[in-house]
Amino acid sequence: MNTDALLYEVQGLEKELARLKASTKICKNRIDTLMSQVVQNMRTNGIEKYTYNGQTYNLKEHKIHTRKKDVEKKKDAITVLQEDAGIEGQGAEEVYNKLVNALRGPEKVSYVLKK
Repeated sequence: MNTDALLYEVQGLEKELARLKASTKICKNRIDTLMSQVVQNMRTNGIEKYTYNGQTYNLKEHKIHTRKKDVEKKKDAITVLQEDAGIEGQGAEEVYNKLVNALRGPEKVSYVLKK
């Protein structure tokens, strides 16, 4: 196949995926809304376990940590280095930068087509 035919097929598949993603997003939003209503209903009625069509739904508390912004992470890490590790001033910031650079993986190069 030549490049024109391949790109024509790619564009057709991208359009189809966009249509499917939009409908999937609508369905997922509806599911989330309904599930939050079910949770609220179970909490108000004091139900911890509910069986429907052979499936059991358990109401459990779920805790998550919110993500910190990079500025907050850096500030907190430098504070810990200064207070707990006893590193003062610019030394704490240098140690933090070394740690961040050490945690990064190796650079990977790949080729992609951009529009």
